[in-house]
Amino acid sequence: MPIIETEIWKKNPDRPGTIIFDSQRVAQDIFSELTTHLAADGRMPDEYFLLSVDWRDGVLFPKDSEILCNVNYGGSEGIYIDIAVNYEKDVYEFNDATKTGCWMKRMVTEQFATGKTLGESISDLDKMNLVASSVMAAFYGKKSEVLERYAKVECGEPDRIYPLPHEMAVPIAEKHKQTLADKLQVAGDKAKAQDAHKNNKSHKREERYG
Repeated sequence: MPIIETEIWKKNPDRPGTIIFDSQRVAQDIFSELTTHLAADGRMPDEYFLLSVDWRDGVLFPKDSEILCNVNYGGSEGIYIDIAVNYEKDVYEFNDATKTGCWMKRMVTEQFATGKTLGESISDLDKMNLVASSVMAAFYGKKSEVLERYAKVECGEPDRIYPLPHEMAVPIAEKHKQTLADKLQVAGDKAKAQDAHKNNKSHKREERYG
């Protein structure tokens, strides 16, 4: 099951042991739960994280909607994450030719929330993309899954990806104060040690059979 549910289900009075759809959840409650999730994952944007005005005051989260995340540099400063929902909505359309209007079902994409960091480095860009990853995991992941973090390091094989050690995947919120540079250094040292070990074995085989 996703970490954050967008629907409310209830027991089916006609068929014991089953459930039926009750209603959509309030958008502001979903945003509050998402905020808690990001804080626990150590991924809260450091400048701000705000719910769009149109989704406040008891508005229900749209049914069968798709969550979209976009991370990009701002026009003047910082890096932003924009979270949007794509869903089918009744839209009033006016026909100039017939001078009449009617309600039509259309797919729309509307802003749901925005987050910002003042930093503008590549490291800050990576951090904001991890925020986006955490948001998507909250809506589409599973509670039983463990998030893995990966880092690319220089080790003579530029396209090789090494998983970070388990202790380096602990959320920042758990008061592990290692910087990203520290973590990459540890991962790089480990990779070099592994390669040196492999090369040593290879030389021994050549000496044995050469």
